[in-house]
Amino acid sequence: MSVRPRLRAALLATLLAVTGSAIMAAPSHAAVEILSRGFAPDPAVEGGQATLTVDVTVGQAPYIVEFFCCDATNIDTPAQTKVLQETSPETQGLRGTHAFTFDVGAAGTPNRTVTVRVTDSTGAQQRQALAFQPPTRATPPVPVTPPEPAGPTRVENCPKTVEFTLVRLRTTGGSCWQEMRAGTDALTLGGVALEPRQRFFQTADRFVLNGIPFPAAPDGTTYVLGAPTQRAPGGTLGIDRSVEVKLGPVTVLRGQLLWKLPSGTSEGALPAITLPAGRLGGLPIGGQVQAIFRKRAGRFTTSFPISVTLPSIFRPSPGTTGAITGQTEISTDDARGVSVDGGRIEVANAAIGKVALKNLCFSYLSANVSRSFAACEPPSLNGAPAVQCTPPSQRQERFDGSVLIGLPTPSRADFAAYGGIAGGQFAYAGGFVDNARIPLVQGITLERVGFGLCLRPDVVVRGDAGLGFANGLVRGDVSVTYAEQGRTFFVEAAGFLRVADIPVGNGRVRVNSNGVVDFDVNASVLLAGGFVQINGGVSGFVQPRPFLFNLDGRVALCLNLGIFGSPCVAQASATVSSLGIGGCGEFKFIGAFSGFFFYQTPRNGKRFDFGAGCGFQSRVRIARPRQIGPQELTFPVPPDNDQYVLHVQGVGKPPKILVTSPTGRTFQSGPDAQTTDNATFLIVENPEAPETSVFFSKDAVAGGWKVRALEGSQLAGAEFQAEEKRPTVVAGTIRATRDGQRELDLRYRLREGDTVTLDVVGKDFQQPIASGLRGRPCTGGRRAPGSTTAESRCRTLRFRPAFGYEGRRIVRAIVLDAQGAEQDRFDVTSYMAPAPATPRRTPALRLVRRGSDVFAVWGRTGGNTTRYAAYATLGDGRRLGHTAPADCLAWRIGRVRRDVPVTLRIQSGRQDIRFGRTASVTLRAGASYAGPRALRSARLPRACASI
Repeated sequence: MSVRPRLRAALLATLLAVTGSAIMAAPSHAAVEILSRGFAPDPAVEGGQATLTVDVTVGQAPYIVEFFCCDATNIDTPAQTKVLQETSPETQGLRGTHAFTFDVGAAGTPNRTVTVRVTDSTGAQQRQALAFQPPTRATPPVPVTPPEPAGPTRVENCPKTVEFTLVRLRTTGGSCWQEMRAGTDALTLGGVALEPRQRFFQTADRFVLNGIPFPAAPDGTTYVLGAPTQRAPGGTLGIDRSVEVKLGPVTVLRGQLLWKLPSGTSEGALPAITLPAGRLGGLPIGGQVQAIFRKRAGRFTTSFPISVTLPSIFRPSPGTTGAITGQTEISTDDARGVSVDGGRIEVANAAIGKVALKNLCFSYLSANVSRSFAACEPPSLNGAPAVQCTPPSQRQERFDGSVLIGLPTPSRADFAAYGGIAGGQFAYAGGFVDNARIPLVQGITLERVGFGLCLRPDVVVRGDAGLGFANGLVRGDVSVTYAEQGRTFFVEAAGFLRVADIPVGNGRVRVNSNGVVDFDVNASVLLAGGFVQINGGVSGFVQPRPFLFNLDGRVALCLNLGIFGSPCVAQASATVSSLGIGGCGEFKFIGAFSGFFFYQTPRNGKRFDFGAGCGFQSRVRIARPRQIGPQELTFPVPPDNDQYVLHVQGVGKPPKILVTSPTGRTFQSGPDAQTTDNATFLIVENPEAPETSVFFSKDAVAGGWKVRALEGSQLAGAEFQAEEKRPTVVAGTIRATRDGQRELDLRYRLREGDTVTLDVVGKDFQQPIASGLRGRPCTGGRRAPGSTTAESRCRTLRFRPAFGYEGRRIVRAIVLDAQGAEQDRFDVTSYMAPAPATPRRTPALRLVRRGSDVFAVWGRTGGNTTRYAAYATLGDGRRLGHTAPADCLAWRIGRVRRDVPVTLRIQSGRQDIRFGRTASVTLRAGASYAGPRALRSARLPRACASI
């Protein structure tokens, strides 16, 4: 046999063997399986259909598949059925997927089931009941929405008032705001761009917006008010025809209107608008204004800050350039309408032609003014206002004005006028002409004539006159004033004397309604071309009941030594009182000596005495009696007192009194004019005074005593005097320290109970450096002149000199007794003060924009800087000034739009208004910062108000 037949036979035998093994291994039939894929949908809709899908597996094909619906207990006569016979193409394999679609029936029927039965060709059968959820109710059909209109439609709503976040618009002519709705297309009405489906309102009526009055729309047009949107959260108001809107005398709009209204919780700003050219108070206004809208406590208000620009003929002062603006504010309220809060416009040191405009001011303050505007004051005479009236109540509306003009005459006369109205009634007025030089008789000219009158709230009448002698070389002014203050009144006469424009003297006498007369007179004379100066003065009072008077006079001879100051080489003072006469003389290189003389010999003490120092003079000085109540007075008795006298004045008669010591012991007036225990006290009544005097023994307890009027008596005043002790002595030296301070080494001797007050004085300079000094025991052999170490007291103290010009400074000691009355004064020592330095240029200048505010910030100059003078020029036309104290390094400039540039100039100034070099910086429009890069993120200091 060949190879190929043998190979074929082997392959056939192998195939038969494998096939036979497979047939022998196969079972006769396999189990039937039904696997559900579920119902869809489940639940189905009432009256609709659902489909059940199952997977079938059988052991012997073909097979039969039966579906029965919808009762598991009835498959013989089911309502719905489906049968797939063994002849069906779907049942010829061992596996198949079959679906049954059926009607689910009505909603709410329970126990809904589909039964599936499968039988294969061997007779094997499997049955499975599958439940589905009860059907749901059918959803009603959605109605067909008609298409939206493309154009605007009317809404059935027409209110008289419409409110958005910060605005209230109220019609005032009887009509209303018709509500409308935009269609699917965007449109523009009245200049207002409306978005699709946006709400808006229309009216042709006149209306008020937060109190701003708008006229009726021109014929054939309407105002359009767009509701808030994302692009305009506060709403939009417009009309495309020309209208005019006025706030009192100020026109804020003349032309087409398109305002993007502000939004916010309580306050917002309208975008800047340009004011039409107009006038306020007779002065031109214009530029830009940004209105502020507010809603507070249910009130809708608006304020318009307005800058008033003076004509170009005005200049801030001769030789300078720059426009002048004043600030005022007009406010509106939905309930009250238009009102002006207040304002002030002032020009100083300007010129118009040949007339010098020294000062022009007019101001208005509304009742309960919300912003701080200072009212104009009358021009000054001799350094004080021409008339001083009590300010009216803040609850009153007031108008004030004043003008001071230099007339083009050879004498350069000044003319002034002023006046004011408060609460709708005349309050005050006046006027004067100064430096007139009107000839009266040969050698005498009328230099000044004027008057002043106040009627509210107090009555003040004043007259002024001035005469010139020797062609004006000598000038004397006098004024007489009558004033009522509540239940009292006074009449005052004042005078002022000048020689060749040099103040020589002034005086004042005031008579009060209670009969008390106060007076003071001061004089100064220059000799030898001003090298020698003599200063003098007199002051005092006279009281009629009980009769008391005191007059203090003083005179000093001083030398003008230029840079070395003006030391007074000799001084003298005198006292004349109802007790006696005293005086003191002080000589630069010799010392001081004083003495006293009583008109009547004291009961215990000397009638006349003198000695070193000025303490003896004060023995006869009387301080104004203390006004006390009808019940009780406390007075001190010093320790180590040889004699103490208390004088108590009564009303109409000497008072009967009760005296209580610090220990509680009491004694009182008896029925007679004198009462005494012949040991510790003596009470004497003087009907002529009328007063009661109490003399204490030297053993009287030191401390606070009390005196009280007994029934039937009344206390009108009191005076107490202790015996003069040994005069005080004060001496010392002073030196400069490395840290710029001065150290004073003081040595002194005091009477018991006395204290020392220290001042540094010089030309136009005074600085208190210590008060109430009692001293400590001296050490190291130091002692007061003419005193033992035990008697002496010493004190070393440091102080930093206050600002002042160069020249000599004198350390002056004033000795006060236990009652605070001056007993002595000494010029202890002196030193030369250097000239004050000029502040350096202000460092670290920068401008920071935060929202609608711009903050001007700078660094400390240090040294003797007491203020910073800043001047800002804004792109919206405002020119603003600000003066900050030394401890303030920031200024907030409000209501500045982001597109407005700001330029700032600043100088550091001394106490005497002398300034250093100028520093400047400019913040560009849209920029947030200008200044040193390293300070860009620095924290802003707290801004302060201008001083």
